[in-house]
Amino acid sequence: MRHHMTTRWPVAFFLLLSGSPGAMAFPAASPAVQSIPEPASLVLHVLDRNGQPVSGAAIHAGMQLEELDGPERQTWQETTAADGTVRLAGLPASEMAWILVERKGFFPDLHNVKLGAGERREMRVELHPGGVAVGRVVDEAGRPVASAEVEIEGNPFDLWAENLPAFVRDLGTRRARTGPAGRFRFRDLPEGDFDLTIRHPSFVPLQGDRPIQGGRSGDLGRFVLRRGEALRGLVTDPEGRPLANFPLWAVTELTEQEGAPPPSTTTEPDGSFVISHLPPGAFDLFACGQGYLQQFVTVHFLDEPVHLTLEPAATLRGQVIGPDGRPLAGVPLIANRIGFLTFRCVWTPCAEDSSASADAEGRFEIGPLEPGWYDLRATADGLQPGGIEKLRAPAGEPVEGIEIRLQREPGEKDDDSAERRELLPVRGRVVGPDGEPIERAQILTSSDAAAWSLADGSFELRLPPLGETEIWASKPGFAMLASQVKPADMPAGEIELRLERGATITGRILGLTAQERGARIEVGITKEDKNWPIPSHVRPDATFQLDQVPPGTWSLRVSTGVRSTETTLVLQPGQAEVSVEIEMAPAHTVAGLVLDELARPIGGAQINVLNENDLVGFLESTRADGSFALQLPDGRFEIRILKQGFLKSHLELQVEGAPLEDLELRLAPSTTLRGSLFGLGPGETPTILVQGPFDPETGAEVELDSYSITGLGPGTWAIEAILFNDAQERRILRQTIEIPPGALEMGLDLDFAAAEAEVVP
Repeated sequence: MRHHMTTRWPVAFFLLLSGSPGAMAFPAASPAVQSIPEPASLVLHVLDRNGQPVSGAAIHAGMQLEELDGPERQTWQETTAADGTVRLAGLPASEMAWILVERKGFFPDLHNVKLGAGERREMRVELHPGGVAVGRVVDEAGRPVASAEVEIEGNPFDLWAENLPAFVRDLGTRRARTGPAGRFRFRDLPEGDFDLTIRHPSFVPLQGDRPIQGGRSGDLGRFVLRRGEALRGLVTDPEGRPLANFPLWAVTELTEQEGAPPPSTTTEPDGSFVISHLPPGAFDLFACGQGYLQQFVTVHFLDEPVHLTLEPAATLRGQVIGPDGRPLAGVPLIANRIGFLTFRCVWTPCAEDSSASADAEGRFEIGPLEPGWYDLRATADGLQPGGIEKLRAPAGEPVEGIEIRLQREPGEKDDDSAERRELLPVRGRVVGPDGEPIERAQILTSSDAAAWSLADGSFELRLPPLGETEIWASKPGFAMLASQVKPADMPAGEIELRLERGATITGRILGLTAQERGARIEVGITKEDKNWPIPSHVRPDATFQLDQVPPGTWSLRVSTGVRSTETTLVLQPGQAEVSVEIEMAPAHTVAGLVLDELARPIGGAQINVLNENDLVGFLESTRADGSFALQLPDGRFEIRILKQGFLKSHLELQVEGAPLEDLELRLAPSTTLRGSLFGLGPGETPTILVQGPFDPETGAEVELDSYSITGLGPGTWAIEAILFNDAQERRILRQTIEIPPGALEMGLDLDFAAAEAEVVP
């Protein structure tokens, strides 16, 4: 699913000199002789392209944030006088300031300047006439759609603006609303690329198939909104009781994945729900509510109802107290489950479940948590970390009255000056193909150091001395450059990063099926001697475009799941455009039924398709009637069928130029092994391994004093339960159990009083 601006580079902006396009520095006035230097100041002369003064222009000045998402710093705001001039006084010396100039009817202009102590500088800014970008929104019948929200989001002035002043960051998002004729407009958009998204409560959200170019005007085109389909379902607890007012999120390609989007719907008193205006194709459905474990499922078919069964969760509640016995507000807390590594493998709209911050009265609530044993830890500046070890957290029974008392920190904290001294300064210049310096190019590194090039193209980084560091330099209008340096081996002087003009590759994908057109298609090119790919977005008409691709031999690959194709492109230096058509190999229908032993259909069974290299190329599920239909190219494949409560099954097949239909796969019921755990100390959680006639699809689920293993079949199974301790010792309990054919449930209790002690090798 799409994640807009998912990569957040920890950008460190270095000081820049003035001199960006459109700005000219006047000679500095002679400073008065004073014993104490007067504060730095900047006089701006704002003119139009005819050299006439622009009055009433808003001038914003400010300093970048000291760290991402840090507190805002001081800003200045003034308005130009009738002669187009304005004076900004009191700007900090020896630090870069960002200057934004805005006036209705002109495109915004952004500059940066670094002033010396007591310096008074004059700068000329030339504004260019603005414009209007217009578009129209209609429904599937061509009727205008009024009151649709149109949003564009991107990087103003092609800058990563996360730690720039708010007045620059705010330029990255603009919103408009369509009128009665379905028309919308954006005035005076700043330079940069912006993604366009259209939302209306009665339609499926729509994203434009190509970026909006700022700094220009014109017709953005006609956008068609579709009604979509509805998903219906039911949410209950394990006893079948309905869960009312439970929030649900349908996460599609256009779901905002930064922050907390509002729920798509909440359940009715009878636990039922309806989510309307969903796009075709698979999407993820999340259930996140108080008192129950978070859950998500992938929905493949909108015309089939979904039944979610939510398990009760554990909850920790308490209060954080300071050294004086008073509540501490804002203290972060985290609960770590003993014996488990917890991480999120997918993005989720659900709130963080294992951490929290104390409120104004020092109170906190952490959950919903998996039942188990937890270590609870709290940290606060100037105080020693504190917490409670081995907290027992059962399902459905909140643990109340937890008190964490933090004590004063003894002595001073060590600063990181020694760590900073370990970094070596590396200086360099960014130049263009003709050797001319390039300012405001972004320099990023594999060590997380970053900088912007100055007006003379120079930059400075501080890098780890050992090993190699990869450096990337980029600037709109040029191809990205990747280079590797060894700071410890660098000679005196500086490195040169020369940016070249790249080629634009436009392409069309032929032979796509209707199913593939509604799913994600991956297009990207890679270079053998470079460790970075260039991805592309495929438009609804199956075309794509890659910009500023450097010269060289590239491998272009298109993948739609199990079908993929690859071709080689050779780009010559100075080549500006390349057009390519890529035809996918023909696809054939592979269809059949998944049934149980009594020939009853099994719906919702997961189907994994693996190719000859054991790579999963397709994920699907059976419909309610047990049917499935895949589109596969020629080749040899293995189809694996998975369904909870049944033994996994697989089928090998060869596709050779024709459909394969009327396939039938039978699934046998599986056995679940459950039991109680005895002889455990506080916080002890065993690892349980199982070996038998085949490998079960999942491992053992261990709770406080019980376990369960699903997916077992007839035969002899060996159970090995292991407990580790801090003394490099372990206790091992070994058992065997014979599972007869047809058994659905088996019981086996494990008592660690009979475990054997061993030394960990």
